[in-house]
Amino acid sequence: MKRNLLAVAACLLGACAAPALPATTPSIDTGVNPEAWVSIPAGTFFSGQHAEPALISHDYKMMATLVTNAQ
Repeated sequence: MKRNLLAVAACLLGACAAPALPATTPSIDTGVNPEAWVSIPAGTFFSGQHAEPALISHDYKMMATLVTNAQ
């Protein structure tokens, strides 16, 4: 019985080990400029869950791609 418990404990502890990760992350060129910005003109847009009209009175810029923590 003790032997079975030790075997189960060893399996469980071994399963908790972190997976082996590659030393470096490969860089993939997607053809998208991560520093590109687009202009959003002033005007009315639909906001929120119920699509209520809202007004932005000034133009602004937004990044064309998602922003990461590193950026």
